[in-house]
Amino acid sequence: MVRSLGILCAMFFLPLMLIAQGGGQQSIHESGRIDIPPRGDSASDPAFPGASGTASDLSGMPAPPFMVRSLDDTARYIGNLEFDGEVYLVDFWATWCPPCVDALPELEEIYEEYHPRGFNILSLSFDSSDERVREFREKHFAMPWKHGRLAGGFNDAVSLSFGLENIPHYVLVGRDARVIAEGDWIHGEKLRTLLEEHLGD
Repeated sequence: MVRSLGILCAMFFLPLMLIAQGGGQQSIHESGRIDIPPRGDSASDPAFPGASGTASDLSGMPAPPFMVRSLDDTARYIGNLEFDGEVYLVDFWATWCPPCVDALPELEEIYEEYHPRGFNILSLSFDSSDERVREFREKHFAMPWKHGRLAGGFNDAVSLSFGLENIPHYVLVGRDARVIAEGDWIHGEKLRTLLEEHLGD
């Protein structure tokens, strides 16, 4: 009887925990990446980019317009125009996402190295509160760039416009406001190579 009750409780509370963390049902990839199942009822659903289960490829296209409230100054908002003329990385992440956190030490090094040459970063967190992100930055990594939070997780309007299907996910945007590349592979030496190619001297 006790065992049966425990199973029922687990069946009830686990989906709620997943929804609270990321705005929908999620699965954890063997690499630690957080995935969601395909959105929409069919691959042709225009309301859900990437509904077929294959991430939409934005490479070469204008970066989707966005506007998010700044975590460092809640009286102001951050949008595409904030990065006019810069090469910038949109970093979709969360403090509870292991591979997101694992990438931060080198990402901070890359930022310090390339920021003087016109490189910037916007980290968009899936965390449940602004305070969680602030505490993480105070205790672990400063992440000295721009920050926002997507309260709707994978169902947030910004996530949907980017066709987001997993975190970490990185979108590198060029000086011409077009997407250079996107994916969970754009970090470390691969990111350095892209920056050398697109920042110039």
